[in-house]
Amino acid sequence: GGTAMITVSQVGEAITKVAYGNYEGNLPIGYYNLTWTEMIEIFHQEMHLERKIISIPKWLYKFALFFVKLSYKHRKIESGLSFKDLAEIMSRNAYIPPDFVKEELLVAEDNIAEAIKASVRLSLEVIRGIDEIVSMKTE
Repeated sequence: GGTAMITVSQVGEAITKVAYGNYEGNLPIGYYNLTWTEMIEIFHQEMHLERKIISIPKWLYKFALFFVKLSYKHRKIESGLSFKDLAEIMSRNAYIPPDFVKEELLVAEDNIAEAIKASVRLSLEVIRGIDEIVSMKTE
């Protein structure tokens, strides 16, 4: 499977153009469509990992999820995820055609790989205690 992606800069540009434009309804906002493998390869590059990425068939993923579900039940953990639907969701290409963003809103191209790498760097800094997560909680 895969997913649609867009950088923060592109989101800001799209929001501004939509706010000042004459648009109604649900607007598909996505610029890049990456497979999970492509995204994980970018993670690995930034983390300096040289690991082979393999994809497993959906039936095997469902089989593994069965045991995860049993493990959670045994430990009295409520996941918040629907194990019944997760394999279907993760194996589909949840792509958004970029035509609206590129041609109608004229959002500029950005470097999705660098945006992903910046997120990886920040995540690693938080894990290592170098940086803190910005809280959205109001006091």
